[in-house]
Amino acid sequence: MQRFWQCLAGKVSTRYQATRWLALRGSASNGFHAPTLQQEHFQSTALYYSILPSTNQLVQSYTNYASVDNPGARALGATALKPETSHNFSVGAVATPLRHLDISLDAYRIDIFNQIVPISVAGSGVAGPRVLQLLHDAGVVPNDGRYYGYTYERNAAHTRALGLDLQAHYLSDFGRYGNVSWTVMMNQQQHSVLRINPLNVNLGSGVSGLFRSQIGNITTLYPRNTLRAIVNWNYHRWTTTLRLSRYSATKALSDRGAAYDETVAPAWLVDFDLTYRFSHGLAASIGGTNVFNHRPQTLSPLAQSATSLLQVNPNYSSAAIYGAEGGYFYGKLAWSW
Repeated sequence: MQRFWQCLAGKVSTRYQATRWLALRGSASNGFHAPTLQQEHFQSTALYYSILPSTNQLVQSYTNYASVDNPGARALGATALKPETSHNFSVGAVATPLRHLDISLDAYRIDIFNQIVPISVAGSGVAGPRVLQLLHDAGVVPNDGRYYGYTYERNAAHTRALGLDLQAHYLSDFGRYGNVSWTVMMNQQQHSVLRINPLNVNLGSGVSGLFRSQIGNITTLYPRNTLRAIVNWNYHRWTTTLRLSRYSATKALSDRGAAYDETVAPAWLVDFDLTYRFSHGLAASIGGTNVFNHRPQTLSPLAQSATSLLQVNPNYSSAAIYGAEGGYFYGKLAWSW
């Protein structure tokens, strides 16, 4: 019955036409996201070898991605997962001050409770002795000198997203030369972690409910500001689209400290598409995304040493929202009927 009430969701919304050209709107809702089968039940084990810095000895290490009812995960504090629940609020306005111009502005807040995030603990490093002791005491792994690590999912945090969405559309009619639609879209957002749920078992001073890298994945890995300007020109059988996008800075936080963080500077990207529509539903297009081949920053030597990437330059930061592949160009044929 308790899980039934947790999964109950609803929404209420309202709209008020203040004037002929201005409308106000708002909504409030709640939602839930049940744990997936993979989050609850997926398991895998991998064996690798590592060298102990203290003795320069080669030892075997086992890493386990464990289900929440796995004995090893249970010994380290895993429990049955609760659904993620959310509270969502938004207020906004829609305006049409000119005949071919419409503008919308919306502010929103989304709170997620019991957000599911994996935790990884290993029998090596600062917390190693404590982790191995718990596993040995539970009779899960033998005391054979090998290292054992576990990753499992947990309801880790209460997080919040605050945002502002702005969109504006305008249509220009040039008569015999076709028409052009102009679009500007802007999103401003901020993510924060309001509460970290405590661990069920003391795993040692080196283990926290959310590691620094995981906090970064929630808060700084997304651009705070995204801006897009799109021009679409329709002229007889031709359609041309030009898109300009700007992403603000992003950052991947490192568990080793700020000196190892990956920071990606703001970037402007350009996309284009040119389409000609033949008769009988056939259309041909050429175009490209990120046509000026912009790539994110390469990792600093310290940041590179903290990743699992091969030490071969250039190593581009994985914190870029637009990826490290650079420009992409295409030609395509489409037929609709």
